[in-house]
Amino acid sequence: MAKRKRINTVIWLGLIVSALVFYGICFITVIHPLEDQLHSTEQQVTMFETRYDALVSQTEDIDEDLSYVALQIPNRKSPDNVLSTFHTAASNANVVIESISSIGEVMEEESAQVRNTSYSIEVSGDKLINVNLFLGSLLESERLITIDSISVNQREDSVSLSLTVTTYFSER
Repeated sequence: MAKRKRINTVIWLGLIVSALVFYGICFITVIHPLEDQLHSTEQQVTMFETRYDALVSQTEDIDEDLSYVALQIPNRKSPDNVLSTFHTAASNANVVIESISSIGEVMEEESAQVRNTSYSIEVSGDKLINVNLFLGSLLESERLITIDSISVNQREDSVSLSLTVTTYFSER
């Protein structure tokens, strides 16, 4: 009987050791690679979530920029408003508008929602800083204005500025 208990104990110990060896082999060949793959997948998910959040925030910024630009584009041409903007910028900057001429409306496509009109402006002032203030006022105006060309001529007693600007409007 003692021999039988010993044999049973050896068999049980053998089974336990075999089970531990089998578990170790399965862990090394199956479970450990799956854990590595899970960790790698979690890192990829985190990376994609970060990229997604960045794209969403960029989309929000673009939407804000588009709404801001839409506010700067009036529903009609209104050249009187444009001229008023030019004169206000000139008086605030202490410069004199020598001439303003409309170059005309540019229509790239008949179906275009946003149209533009270009103006040629000649300005003179006593100091270069005043001309810079005038340009800054144009760029910060309520209306979307782009400067297409610019020419500055500085003499000892005055500064002259010639520029071509484009204003935009929509016909909704």
